[in-house]
Amino acid sequence: MLTTELKIRYTNTQISWSPPSMPIRDIITGAPTFPFYFWVTPYTADQETQTAHHEDSPGNFGVAWVDTRAASPAPPPATRRQLQRVTFKDTFTAWLVVQNIEWSARDLAGSFAFQKHFNWDCGLDYAVDTTQPVAAGGSNRCAPTSKPAGIGAVGNGKGSNPVLTAPVYNSTVAATTTAIP
Repeated sequence: MLTTELKIRYTNTQISWSPPSMPIRDIITGAPTFPFYFWVTPYTADQETQTAHHEDSPGNFGVAWVDTRAASPAPPPATRRQLQRVTFKDTFTAWLVVQNIEWSARDLAGSFAFQKHFNWDCGLDYAVDTTQPVAAGGSNRCAPTSKPAGIGAVGNGKGSNPVLTAPVYNSTVAATTTAIP
C-alpha cells in the first residue's frame, strides 16, 4: 500500500488516522518474508504456469452514527455529535516478479526480475444523513454507497514506484482528533 487516508467527520469533530510510515503491507501470521505478500506461488518446473489469487479491500472500521467518545466535562447533546462524512482511500502497486533463488542468498534485491506492474486504488468518500431510518447496512443513510476500484494500465518492469528496501507494516496508527466548530 503506497498511500492511505481515513477520516471520520462528526458535527463538531474530525478524527483522522495515519500509519507511522509508508509504504505499508499487512502483517499476516505465516506470511512470507519481505518483499513478498501473502499469496506466493512457487514454480516447480520450467515452463510451468501458475495462477496467483489475490484479493484485498479496506477493512470495516466500525463507525458509530453518534460520536460516543467521552468529552470533558460532559459530552454535547447527541444532535451535535452526529456522523456527517466518512472518507477512506488507499492506493497500491502490484508487481509480477521472477526471482533467481540461488542468487538471492548473495544479493536479494538483485535477484528479482520485475516483469510487469500496475497501480490500483480503492476508497469511498460518502456523506451521511442520520435523519434517515436505519436499513440493512445503513445504506439508505449513506451516499454514494459504493465506488468501483480504479485499476491502471499494466506496465513493463518495476515502473517509477518507490524502492521497497525494508518491510514496513501498519503496526501502530496515530489518531488525531480535531475540534471543528
